[in-house]
Amino acid sequence: GDILETRLLPRPEMLVFAPGAFILHPRSAGKSIRMVVERSRLKGHPKVQDLIVKLEALTFRYVDRYRERVPVEKVFGELEEKQI
Repeated sequence: GDILETRLLPRPEMLVFAPGAFILHPRSAGKSIRMVVERSRLKGHPKVQDLIVKLEALTFRYVDRYRERVPVEKVFGELEEKQI
C-alpha cells in the first residue's frame, strides 16, 4: 500500500535503487495520489514531470511542516482542488 517514488539505475543484470534518490509518500495520501495519477493518464494533463514535481513538493511540505498537526488529506487535497 506504500507509494514510493524513486530513480532506478540499470545494471547489466538488474535495476537498482539510486541511493538517496527516493521519496516515500505518506500512506494516507494514497487515495489522492492514485486519483490524480489516473486522471493524468486518461487526460494527459498534468504532464508526468509536472505531476512528479507537485507530489514531491506536497510530500516534503507534509513531512517537514505539518506531520501530526494537519491531516494529510488536507495537504494532498490540493491535488483535487486545483486540478494541477
